[in-house]
Amino acid sequence: MNMKVKKLACVALSFAMVISAAACSKKSGKKEASPAGEAAENVLEAVTSLSVKKLKKIEGMEETIETFEEIASCDAIKAVMDKASFEINEDDIKEKKKKATVPVTVTMPDYEAAAEEADGDEDDFIEAIEAQKEKKYISVDCTLEFEVEDDEYTLTNGPEFCEELLVPVIEACEDFLSISSPTTEISLETDETDATTKAPTDDTKETTEATEDTKDTKETKAPTDDTSATSAAGPAAKLEKVTPKKIKVDKDVFEKILKEADPDSAGSMIATGAGSVGSYATTETVVAYDAEFELMYQYYEFSDTASAKAYFDSMTGSLKSICTNYEVSDDWGYVSYQYSDYSCIYYFSENGMIVALSMSSAAEKVEKINAFAKALCK
Repeated sequence: MNMKVKKLACVALSFAMVISAAACSKKSGKKEASPAGEAAENVLEAVTSLSVKKLKKIEGMEETIETFEEIASCDAIKAVMDKASFEINEDDIKEKKKKATVPVTVTMPDYEAAAEEADGDEDDFIEAIEAQKEKKYISVDCTLEFEVEDDEYTLTNGPEFCEELLVPVIEACEDFLSISSPTTEISLETDETDATTKAPTDDTKETTEATEDTKDTKETKAPTDDTSATSAAGPAAKLEKVTPKKIKVDKDVFEKILKEADPDSAGSMIATGAGSVGSYATTETVVAYDAEFELMYQYYEFSDTASAKAYFDSMTGSLKSICTNYEVSDDWGYVSYQYSDYSCIYYFSENGMIVALSMSSAAEKVEKINAFAKALCK
């Protein structure tokens, strides 16, 4: 899988969701579904059917709706997912201490073979999918992980699941559509996206962030001297490797670093107080953006180190293979990665976390992230 598509897991962003029991038309298997199995069915049915209506009924999926709308509008992807089915082996479900893991298998047409046969023609791709015999279908094994509280199942590994299941499909169909990440935070957030986390600000800024995060990053543009022109090859500047160390971070440290690295964006800083990110409560949140909403900086303060690390791990755990920096310990960690138009930094130390993200391929934007990294790690 090339790195261009991995941002679905990074923009990623806050994909935790509370799942209620529901029937699933695509599930195969004879054993009656357990509550965990039914929760998994609900997730699988919504995602494999690309149903925006069903996704809207799942708490925590708000930031993924726009991306799923873009995916669902692609006839090539719809052709693949219309043929998809899934199976849940109830015997393999494990529940322990308010946690549940549900292994699932999703079966679908061999989209890579169809893409090779179509050679860039969407109609030919769809015809190849329709004509493909089921014996040539491929299977994808995934695991859904839930937290269980009062019989409610909260999905905790949404970004990883979507990366495994949908990213390869989108990669095979990339000639037929232009999207960025689903979220994040998906932002498919997210926010890759992720690879971002949702800024808990007013409705206007949330809407703007979602719009910018799902901009067409694959649009073909005439070659110019403008370094801000989007390139399918990714950012014009490289995210630099730094030597991170553990420091004590709080909102004052965050403000000082931001003023040094990007004083213009520092002028937009807003403190929003207590809130939540994903399924984790925060005691303090501070956000800042540049004028184009292409650079985003965030500070989160959690009640304890365990919560900070848990959120940090949920957003960075699957990214090691594409990281510029990857250093993680029990009470602090620094992860930086660059993928397509995205350049992102996650840093946590004890109960504080800092996120810096460029959603632009422009060299000047990436250099701002580099400056922020150097200020943080000096």
